[in-house]
Amino acid sequence: MIRINPKSLTGWTISGDEKDLRQEFIKDRSEFMKAYWSDRSPSQVLTLHVMIPIGVVTVIAGVIFGFFTKALILLLTFLMHYMRSRRTLEKYHDVFGKNDVSVMIESTGLYQVMTVSGGAYNVPLVSCSWKDVRSAHIYDDHAIIYMRRKAACSMFLMRTDNPRVLEKTIRSYWKMALYPEEAKGFVRSYSDEDLSALKEFAERKYGAISSYWSENNPEYVKTDIALIPAEGKRTYHTLCTFGCGTIRMGVPLKLQQEDGVPDRVELMIHLPSAWRTDDESLAGEEYGWPVGLLGQTASLVEDPDDWYCWGHTVPLGEGVAPDKYSGIIFLCPLPETDRYTRVTLPSGKSVSFLQVFPLTKEEMEGVEELIKNVSDDPNFVEKVLENRI
Repeated sequence: MIRINPKSLTGWTISGDEKDLRQEFIKDRSEFMKAYWSDRSPSQVLTLHVMIPIGVVTVIAGVIFGFFTKALILLLTFLMHYMRSRRTLEKYHDVFGKNDVSVMIESTGLYQVMTVSGGAYNVPLVSCSWKDVRSAHIYDDHAIIYMRRKAACSMFLMRTDNPRVLEKTIRSYWKMALYPEEAKGFVRSYSDEDLSALKEFAERKYGAISSYWSENNPEYVKTDIALIPAEGKRTYHTLCTFGCGTIRMGVPLKLQQEDGVPDRVELMIHLPSAWRTDDESLAGEEYGWPVGLLGQTASLVEDPDDWYCWGHTVPLGEGVAPDKYSGIIFLCPLPETDRYTRVTLPSGKSVSFLQVFPLTKEEMEGVEELIKNVSDDPNFVEKVLENRI
């Protein structure tokens, strides 16, 4: 067994290539209970397996020597305590074991996530901070992460098929939370498998990618940008981010569970078909400001303490876009009409796409009317796009 506690983290070095992990929850109750009790300390096991026989002997001795009532009370007290602890553990298992639940181990925290809408996407049921972790015990085929009393979940018990990778991830993410200065060089990014799946989804839904620009010196999240050019009936170009969905936004759990508000997003901005999209033009001020706008907006989405969704507006700072624009609104990307279209990646991350739509000062002041137009007419954005940018 590998035992990890805060003291054991002091000599650990963060490599910088750690990736988020998804681990399977142990659904079989007997297997779950066996894994839990196998992790008990020798004194706890001794209490479980020895105290009951001792109690029985005590009751027999009580009958013989005349203190039966006291012995029986002692035995019943122990049995009630044991049964209450067992029922609590079984109830914990039933909450998660009867649903399609898995454990997500991420740089921002620990999550119990459940698949919903027929497997369309995942939503978190419970989330805990790394600062609430008390200890972690890793075996060859399972692991248990114990939380402090104030945490939303008492523990995370999971299967594992690669204990060394799990150990590395737990140690690194836990140390980054306890020693923030150690996290300065760590950049969040998709795994190769996740990035490939995300690109495949974007091309299938929105069009073929013709150009892809990787961020050279990311500080926190590696956010790249791709170009999907106008083609056929698609009379607009699209710039799309790949990266800011690696980190969860701070969407309240209730909104995710009841209203389906996504906590991971990638961003798109649509451009008129006449827009110059060659490398030189997009690097210039006249045609390149949408690239900067996407980057600026992505930095807002990357803040784990904030969140945005369909219909939210954000004011723009000076110099981010032409003077006629004073804000943006988040809408569904063309040609979508559903507010949230998501893809679930191999790692278990469920990512949605949002359109960044620039607004003039007048539109920011009357945004309710704009939202009404968008809601009533699914072709509204495409109709006015040529006059927007």
